[in-house]
Amino acid sequence: NASRICVMCTTLAVSFVPELGLAEDSSCEAVHAAQLNQLSVPYHGHSTVTLVPGRTELTEEIYTGKSLYIMHGGKWTMSPITSAEMREQQEENNKRKMACRAMRDETVDGVSATLYSVHAESDGIVLDAQMWISKSAGLPVIMKMSAIESHYVYTDVVAPSVH
Repeated sequence: NASRICVMCTTLAVSFVPELGLAEDSSCEAVHAAQLNQLSVPYHGHSTVTLVPGRTELTEEIYTGKSLYIMHGGKWTMSPITSAEMREQQEENNKRKMACRAMRDETVDGVSATLYSVHAESDGIVLDAQMWISKSAGLPVIMKMSAIESHYVYTDVVAPSVH
């Protein structure tokens, strides 16, 4: 189910990677900080999920700073995951090793950002992701990995009506 996959699209790229033999570098500090910073501000994310070639699903997530809401199939639901649990999981994820590299500066979605590549390997699974981090706010603007592309905005964020 795409909505379950995207509950935490911003942390999905590094959430399951155990201790690795990869060198940690200072570029990973920027990635870790951006992911933690995102949990301290409201945001609205739009994600495209392609689990089966040729079949794309769109999802949205709104984080108010306290609650996470997911839209899938035209309906909003509140995630059972609390903001404290999200922060705790991200802090745990940030202790894990991965390789990160600052690639280049560019403007995406109207925001001046630095593109970082993230690489991790675990139990035969290779995970490569790209994250554009705002140069002024230190927040993720776009995250791409094989099946998911997420875009984030941080202005005019309002909790949706949940029925």
